[in-house]
Amino acid sequence: MNTCTSHPAPAGLKALLVLAIAGLLGGCTAAPANLELISVARVGLAQAASFQQAQQQALDAGFDAQQQALDAGFDADVRRVAAGELRRPDGSGVELSAEWVISARRGYAAARDALADARRQNQAQAVLAADNLAAADEALHLAAGLILQQHRLSQHLRRALLEPHRSQP
Repeated sequence: MNTCTSHPAPAGLKALLVLAIAGLLGGCTAAPANLELISVARVGLAQAASFQQAQQQALDAGFDAQQQALDAGFDADVRRVAAGELRRPDGSGVELSAEWVISARRGYAAARDALADARRQNQAQAVLAADNLAAADEALHLAAGLILQQHRLSQHLRRALLEPHRSQP
């Protein structure tokens, strides 16, 4: 017994079903274009990630150069004091004493610590930026998969609903 003919669906339900099918069938013609847009966006994200990585390498090289300059500066100051070349504002010479070495070391250590802190903060920001780019790429990948599934479902429904039913022998 066919229950559909003995208990017809309410008119509102039929209208809703027709609208849903129309949306599925009509909204999927742009799937190839949407997939192409997603592909282009993912290429852009890959380029942004590559640029960010190159920028981070340049910043790391800059931090290394600052560290080397700081070390060279300390060494040069010690040599100048030892050679008697460094003078106080009153013109008297600075002696290479234990107090001077300790004081200079503290100053240079503070500068090294500040440089190391700046490097850590920069690296943390770079990791966050890379994670954000990776998450955006993953979201686009998932969106492409959903669009492809919707397109396949649309094609299946189109064949099932719009093609004439074949008579069976």
